[in-house]
Amino acid sequence: RPAPVRAPSSWRPAPSFPARPRPAAPWRPPAPVPPLPDSPASS
Repeated sequence: RPAPVRAPSSWRPAPSFPARPRPAAPWRPPAPVPPLPDSPASS
């Protein structure tokens, strides 16, 4: 009979998510982005 499938030794059970709840960051309006010059790479 085929051998039982074993998980790789590096496998570990995933910790409970989220492991550590992070405080919500204060909302900030996005910084104004200067218009980029038209370049052949972007097209």
